[in-house]
Amino acid sequence: MAAVSSDAENVYVTLAGRSLNPKLLISARSSNEQTEDKLRTAGATAVFSPYPFIGHRLAQSLIRPHVLSFLDVASAFNKASGHDLEIGQIPIRASSKTVSQTLEESRIRQGYGVIVLAIQKPSEEMLFNPAGDIRMEAGDYLIAMGEAKDLKRMEDDFER
Repeated sequence: MAAVSSDAENVYVTLAGRSLNPKLLISARSSNEQTEDKLRTAGATAVFSPYPFIGHRLAQSLIRPHVLSFLDVASAFNKASGHDLEIGQIPIRASSKTVSQTLEESRIRQGYGVIVLAIQKPSEEMLFNPAGDIRMEAGDYLIAMGEAKDLKRMEDDFER
């Protein structure tokens, strides 16, 4: 993670990390749009700029306040809500009992009480709101929302 106060230092940290490991996931902070491109060129996997992010959240708080409240409850932004909801990613490994099962056959919602929001395919295709007849394959990631303990239990069970 490259998140120091100087964009130039973040570019340097990104370059250093990328040179040490070409497969490293690197998240970097950028203060302006020009640096975002430089960070990506230096090898950052993801670039975050706090100013557009905060601007977007401010606008959403006026335009769609209930949506923003929901997202806050379902994320780390609002632990005071009393909910322990998370959005997690659960890998489907070759050894998982769910390989080649459909979402419906897996009974994820009934067994774990979580909602599958999307399936990230290895091809980088993201299937939003997947239908029950979608088959899970090794290398997929389920993007699911639920209580933290239920997501953890599901991930543990899927690893067996």
